[in-house]
Amino acid sequence: LVESVLMRYISHGGSRVSLCVSSQCGCAMGCTFCATGTMGLSGNLTSGEILEQMVHADRILAREWKERLKENDGDVSQTTTT
Repeated sequence: LVESVLMRYISHGGSRVSLCVSSQCGCAMGCTFCATGTMGLSGNLTSGEILEQMVHADRILAREWKERLKENDGDVSQTTTT
């Protein structure tokens, strides 16, 4: 299981997004409350697998941007305030 998380920060001055990517498959911590922790560590990800997480996140953000532009009739100034 490979997980990555998009974290969104919205404020009156604008908004930004951070991406947390995985560098390993699974987890060695063994926390019983966490699905990833219970499966153990399978190994390190390749650079391509790490990069793919960024590509996937970029596609999600691009799709959201296009949807927001449609909602605002292409007015870019309205896309950064909501």
